[in-house]
Amino acid sequence: SGAGPKLLVYLRPFKDFPAVLQALQQSKARVLLRVGDIAVSKLAEYQRPGLTIVEQPVDMRAAADSCDAFINYASHGVTAEMLLAGKPGLLLATNLERELVMRRGLQLGACVAPVPGSNFNLSDALRRIVEDPALRKAAEGFAARYARQDRSAILPRMADGVLARFTIR
Repeated sequence: SGAGPKLLVYLRPFKDFPAVLQALQQSKARVLLRVGDIAVSKLAEYQRPGLTIVEQPVDMRAAADSCDAFINYASHGVTAEMLLAGKPGLLLATNLERELVMRRGLQLGACVAPVPGSNFNLSDALRRIVEDPALRKAAEGFAARYARQDRSAILPRMADGVLARFTIR
């Protein structure tokens, strides 16, 4: 409910997790928050009108279609789904693998993220992912590049390629 921008926030607890929750609580954004590895009851203090916390998995394609931007711990699946929908995001990497996804999101110009040695302002980052036209344009450019890709054919094509290598002769 409300009139603010719509954010999909898909996180796991990490060092700066309370600061992110406080920033979301204070924002005017409409937030759908899914947090893995923690009970919703432990997050009750952060709820407010327009900030909904869910325990069940989120349909990423539906969420990508309806949100304005996203916040994620730089998981490849969520980041890819959101960028394929043309949505800019805030990436909060929690390990080396996710840092690589985060770096790629930054290189694309479609995401913002805290970079070691930089002055990072979380409130500014929240504002940027919904208001910065350059971020949106970069995310939409990514989506346009892959719009013709039949994603349902990717896995079968990969499986066929692997199986072809193991053909008994």
